Amino acid sequence: SFECPTCGQPVHKKTLKKETLQEANAQRDREKRSRVNKIRNRDATDFTKAEDYAAYLDETEDIIWKLVNFIDVSEAERRLDGYERANRSEIELNESKRSTRRAEERARLRSEELARKRELENEENEEPGAGSVAFSILGVETALEQPKAISFRLQTGDNAATLRERSAAGGLSLADLTARALAEALSSMVA
Repeated sequence: SFECPTCGQPVHKKTLKKETLQEANAQRDREKRSRVNKIRNRDATDFTKAEDYAAYLDETEDIIWKLVNFIDVSEAERRLDGYERANRSEIELNESKRSTRRAEERARLRSEELARKRELENEENEEPGAGSVAFSILGVETALEQPKAISFRLQTGDNAATLRERSAAGGLSLADLTARALAEALSSMVA
């Protein structure tokens, strides 16, 4: 074992590993940033002025910078410990709020994912003839040369899975198949 020439911490041979200096610096930055942000965990809603929040963030980054780069570490640790002691209850409250928000966000994402899965399953299990595409075209000239709004529903007679198979087999996209069907329907209406 020996002392690290940079930080003075004892280094044991079994803890050494091959990594680049950039990897080591990035890892140290993540560890210090995580530790500091768990303690200094206020957000913009905790401040009445944007300038106060900006000053808070500057001070937080200053502490992180000093810890990561081994610059006046004892002073940075002292500031961090002092802040933690003075704001213990607020830190715990903010962590509780964050945990609640993260849990709500995870629940929202899960419910959206389940809704998407159900929607896809419903499309796959649709009865033939139940699928339809709605079109609304304005200003189509009719045989009477009068602009009219034509609105109709094109019954596909196929479920979504069959349409996808037919478009893939014919080398056409669903949009191309739909456009062809629409053109045929319009030509029969105008003629």
